Amino acid sequence: MKRLYTFVLFLALSVVLFAKEKEVVVELQCDSIGILIGDQTKVHISVTCDKGSQITLPDYDKHIIPGLEIIPPVETDTQFINFGQRMTVNNHYTVTAFDTSMFYIPPTKVYVDNVVCRATHGIPLMVYAFPVDTTSYSIFGHKEQLSEPILWQDIDDSLLSLLVIGAFVTAFIFFIRRYKKDKPILKKLVIEKKAPAHVVAKNAIESIKEQKLQHDSDSKAYYSRLTDIIKNYIEERFGFNATDMTSDQIIENLKTCADYQGLKEFSELLQTADLVKFAKYNPLLNENDMYLDIAQSFIADTFVETQQQEQKPEEQIVQVGGMSHKDKIIVLGLTTLSGIIAVAAFVYLMYKVYILFF
Repeated sequence: MKRLYTFVLFLALSVVLFAKEKEVVVELQCDSIGILIGDQTKVHISVTCDKGSQITLPDYDKHIIPGLEIIPPVETDTQFINFGQRMTVNNHYTVTAFDTSMFYIPPTKVYVDNVVCRATHGIPLMVYAFPVDTTSYSIFGHKEQLSEPILWQDIDDSLLSLLVIGAFVTAFIFFIRRYKKDKPILKKLVIEKKAPAHVVAKNAIESIKEQKLQHDSDSKAYYSRLTDIIKNYIEERFGFNATDMTSDQIIENLKTCADYQGLKEFSELLQTADLVKFAKYNPLLNENDMYLDIAQSFIADTFVETQQQEQKPEEQIVQVGGMSHKDKIIVLGLTTLSGIIAVAAFVYLMYKVYILFF
């Protein structure tokens, strides 16, 4: 009998403890029982249940109840108790109201493992208006409308827009006039014909005589000048590059393209020039005069008759100035861009004036 009593007592104690463990507690609290209109306070909803339970708290949108607004964000935290066997989930709502009234928040309904659970009680919240001291209160009469002064910050954008309009209107006018005045300029050029090779060579030799270079002590400069004149004449007359040839190569080319009886004397002229320039040979004055005459005879005996024709200068009309097609496209583009910016700045200026005075 004693064993049966002990068993029954143990069984009853286990049922009580198990029921206690499964109990769900929903609490609804508020930090204040009264606030001024527009002030804020916090409302707390807490659910205590077994660890791992599925909890669904109220899904408030903007109001807990009509007139009591929620200010986001909603704060949530979880605490574990009884050595981690149970847990408490808390939702903290910041609320405010803009009407003076007595608000009543009813007992909150939550779901724990799809079972409806409620708080044991609701909470009242009183919203007060600001107190007015009626003893010192007096009614004022009609007051005139205040006129605010115009500050620099109000017109700086307008002045900047005015400057932009002026600048781009000026640019627009400049590019339009530049485009319209783009007319080609015709200019007459006189093109001098190139003198014949034998005339150039004779004139150069005459300048040597006038300057009396053949009588100077600097024989190297004299023969260098004389051979340069002759080689340039040969290039123009016979068409081969005598400047880059040796004297022997020049003579060999002349044998094939010229029937000149005095080629031997002309060869002696080139050889003497080589001796003077490269072997420091110093010829006599009569030799200088002789070789100058040989050079003149070579030019006189080898030039072509057609080269004696007088070469008159030509007159040619050419176009000077005027824009190319690419330049015209650039000018048109800049003109269009200037006009668009000027119009946009004008529209912005009108908008600022309207905002400022109307």
